[in-house]
Amino acid sequence: MKTQLLFVLRILGTAILIMIIDVLLSVLEVFIYARFVPDKPASFYDAHALQSAPWVSGIAGGFLMFVFTRHYMNKKPSRHLLYSLTLPTVYTLIDICIIVAIQADLKSNYPTYIIATLAKYAGALIAYFNKPKITHENISSSGRIF
Repeated sequence: MKTQLLFVLRILGTAILIMIIDVLLSVLEVFIYARFVPDKPASFYDAHALQSAPWVSGIAGGFLMFVFTRHYMNKKPSRHLLYSLTLPTVYTLIDICIIVAIQADLKSNYPTYIIATLAKYAGALIAYFNKPKITHENISSSGRIF
């Protein structure tokens, strides 16, 4: 029971961390965009943020799913496929809760949202299917994979 709870908390914490990193990267992208296209009203940058955030989230989120899934697989001996499928699912559920809570217009960005969500699943599953083969040559004296 304790290991299951730790697994669930690890998934939830990682999904929230990826969400925070995605939001920070989206803010950074709009900040950089504002430096290259200066002297516009705030509504201009708000409109850009609404258009670019799903793309930034999809690209960065897919990469982050890959990195965190790969990290989990290198540290933990089991439940790799479950982790690879559950992490993007929990992230997506949190994302949907936020979208509903702020009453965002998902219909206008629905195709982009689907692509971004699929990118996150792809990142996690690529990490799973691209896991290193464990042999006696690549196991250190501490028992960890290089």
